[in-house]
Amino acid sequence: MKKLAFAFLGTVAVAGVTSTSVNAAGSVDVYGKVNATFNNYDDDYSMTGAGSTNIQDTWKVESNASRLGFKGKYDLGERTMAVFKLEYEVDPTQDAAGDGGSDFKQRNTYAGISNKDWGTVIAGRHDTPMKSAQGKIDLFNDLPYGDIKYVLVGEERINNIVMYSTPEMGGFSANVMFAPGEGTGKNADDGIADHMSVSVGYEAEDFWVTLAQDSDVKNSDVTRVAAGVDIGDFGLGFLVQRAEGHDNTDMLNDKGLLGPNHAAMAVVNGGLGIGAADDFDESRGAMVSASYKIGDVKLKAQYTKADYQPTTAGWSDTEAKMMSFGADYKLTKQAKLFAYVSQIDYDVTTGAATSVDYDYSTAAVGWEFKF
Repeated sequence: MKKLAFAFLGTVAVAGVTSTSVNAAGSVDVYGKVNATFNNYDDDYSMTGAGSTNIQDTWKVESNASRLGFKGKYDLGERTMAVFKLEYEVDPTQDAAGDGGSDFKQRNTYAGISNKDWGTVIAGRHDTPMKSAQGKIDLFNDLPYGDIKYVLVGEERINNIVMYSTPEMGGFSANVMFAPGEGTGKNADDGIADHMSVSVGYEAEDFWVTLAQDSDVKNSDVTRVAAGVDIGDFGLGFLVQRAEGHDNTDMLNDKGLLGPNHAAMAVVNGGLGIGAADDFDESRGAMVSASYKIGDVKLKAQYTKADYQPTTAGWSDTEAKMMSFGADYKLTKQAKLFAYVSQIDYDVTTGAATSVDYDYSTAAVGWEFKF
């Protein structure tokens, strides 16, 4: 299955490097990316009065948001275009058991209308403006134990959206996304905009800043400020945010917290409850990243931290920290080799003065090819 999937991607890459002309008024682009890593994982946890217990110590081949996409446009006249995008995640790395699951997973998929004067309107499935607000300052985006989603709330892609994006005006731009709840029943979310995400940004030649706000996106309200600056070969990124449950009964969407072992944590920690869904109702977080280019090499470092307020009375805040270091080696404009190490720490203190410390770490080498 792995060989077939990679062969398919390679064939598409050769065939789709350039745009395929539909007719004089429109075109379709075939594009994609393969990102694969060979990871060593070493995860453990420890409790007050007890030693460390290993969760996993293993090697895995990972596909990290590898994708295949089709995007197109059709000239409608009057500076207006019909636009569409169909993008799917491709995972050629099945687990050892061969789960037989689909190799394709829907990513950004939409259709809409774009005008050079008044902007773009699309409908479908898309990253929220909140998620897009981080730009490219998450230097380990999509990588296991490196992506900021393991620590911060707000990295969402949702269905059934309508989004309006303004044209750039003097460096300023804005995005407004809403999605109906499409619920049924007396107390269901059935409004036109039960879930909203908006952003306003400014971009200059070597600097950008974005303010974003989510309202009831996966039960969470999030406010985020992100900024990036380039000084020659040196790049810096900053992000701060605050998140809380949408109302008094909602908890944070903490699906990233405790990473891929989220569901298992409620078992291995002896019933303390950390790791089960809906444990937290408020969070504050921040991230800083830095990169430096030396020829074809790009050195990267990133630190992310967040404090989560548990709903259990008497419990102290849960502290989540992630530190990552890596290097990319540029082969061509489309291809690179890379390596990275990353560690995540989750520290929890219960009302019974019992502390639990989760440590997740990985070291990996990988390659990426875009077409």
